[in-house]
Amino acid sequence: MYNLTRLYDAHRTTFLLKRSLLVTWDEAQMRNLIFLGSRAENPSLRVLPSTVDFTMVATPESAGW
Repeated sequence: MYNLTRLYDAHRTTFLLKRSLLVTWDEAQMRNLIFLGSRAENPSLRVLPSTVDFTMVATPESAGW
């Protein structure tokens, strides 16, 4: 979340942070969404098709910067 916040701040863009369980299907149709976490931890993601368009992976070398 930290890296995403820095990215949006750098481009002076706003975003809405919301728990996935509170996102409605109507909202999902009108917005671009970024889900954090795995499908195993988030039941809402299990019904969505999987994509690999955007992936951020924390490694020991990059975590925390």
